[in-house]
Amino acid sequence: MLNAEDHLEGLYRGVIMDHYRRPRNRGSLDGPGTVAEGKNPLCGDSVRFEMVVQDGLVEKIVFDGHGCAISISSASMLTELLSGKTVDEARALIGKVADFLKGDGSDVDEEELGDVAALEGVAKFPVRIKCALLPFVAVRDALDG
Repeated sequence: MLNAEDHLEGLYRGVIMDHYRRPRNRGSLDGPGTVAEGKNPLCGDSVRFEMVVQDGLVEKIVFDGHGCAISISSASMLTELLSGKTVDEARALIGKVADFLKGDGSDVDEEELGDVAALEGVAKFPVRIKCALLPFVAVRDALDG
């Protein structure tokens, strides 16, 4: 019989695999205003984001790339999380996600993170944190630059 923690881990794995198998907002835009790219040469993960940012609002964000289930799922989740947010809200959320994935997010509201909360278990595997953070770091750098 599964305890509550095992059940929750199973649900989280399901969310991650769903985003990996059926990524949301995958594709490209006609004439994106902002492009963000992230690569991890150690494992081969590579993501590219195209965004329409207008009047301080992330109006549209899509991605393409290849990599492990964690990096692709994370990219898919990121597009859902940031779409429709202001640039300031997006930056704040990216900071919260980074803290959360590193196990430092005790004050983070998991509801605010949406499906990204399913990546919580990544904190147990430091080498996989880079996979999960790759999309967030790429988009943060593009928003800051």
